[in-house]
Amino acid sequence: MESTANLTSNSKPNAGDAIAAAHKSIDNASEVVHPAVDRLASGAHNAVDSLAGAAESIGSKGERFLSRQNQKLEGPRAYVRENPLMTVGIAVAAGWLVARLFGVFSSR
Repeated sequence: MESTANLTSNSKPNAGDAIAAAHKSIDNASEVVHPAVDRLASGAHNAVDSLAGAAESIGSKGERFLSRQNQKLEGPRAYVRENPLMTVGIAVAAGWLVARLFGVFSSR
């Protein structure tokens, strides 16, 4: 009868055994998932670094473009400052010519 009592007491789940099994399952899952998480984190860091490099490149190209634009426009700006009446006359003549080409002043 004692052997039957031992079987019965051994077959009942023990809270300590359940906790140990849960810890073991968590440890196993962690060992399996950890390399994947590391690869994912590494990939995310590489993506952020690439985006940062692209943003710096775009910013640099934008600054160069604005610098070139200002250099190209400096000549016409200087002409307008030095000859304001001539500039207005040229604009009026160009507007009149475009209007004639598109028939705004055509006779009916």
